[in-house]
Amino acid sequence: MGMEIEWKYQATPEILEEIANSFSGKFEVFHMKTVYFDTTDRLLSAEKITLRIRRENNASIATVKSPKQGLGRGEWECAGENMAQVLPVLAQESSLSALNGLKSEDLSPICGAEFTRRAMHLAVPGGEVELALDLGKVTGSGREAPICEVEIEGKTGEASQWEVFARDFAEKFGLHPQPKSKFRRALTLTLEEK
Repeated sequence: MGMEIEWKYQATPEILEEIANSFSGKFEVFHMKTVYFDTTDRLLSAEKITLRIRRENNASIATVKSPKQGLGRGEWECAGENMAQVLPVLAQESSLSALNGLKSEDLSPICGAEFTRRAMHLAVPGGEVELALDLGKVTGSGREAPICEVEIEGKTGEASQWEVFARDFAEKFGLHPQPKSKFRRALTLTLEEK
């Protein structure tokens, strides 16, 4: 199983620029366009499962995420342009019961996100984290809300070292936790979540 362990923080455009200017290295830039999928009865949302296809510059990556377990949550990815192509792969890789028997025609787009990510890998004792600066919007039912956040995701090493880095980083830049994922914030914009 893939495991994602990350820390999300609310920010402002000014804070993102302050952070970006504090590093001498070069950030990679990704233009992200995400579409989130669910059944008409919101089966996946009810199970706290996120299913998406995200265009990252010139690549399309499909991802399914399982509910949070301790510090992290399950995450599985594969390349693909549409649900018919990726759903069988993600169902097999993840073994999530909510995906069993689902067909691509059972799913429809329910909300989305569009943002620019500046990302850089940083060394921590015994490993590495990815620092991401995200600026854009979440969308749902013709409405939108801004995205302006910092993500720190563990890549290699020990979670305890990632956590220390994230805590110190947040303190240095005066960041406060962002408790909701982009998906949950986009979902609140849909008519069902008014």
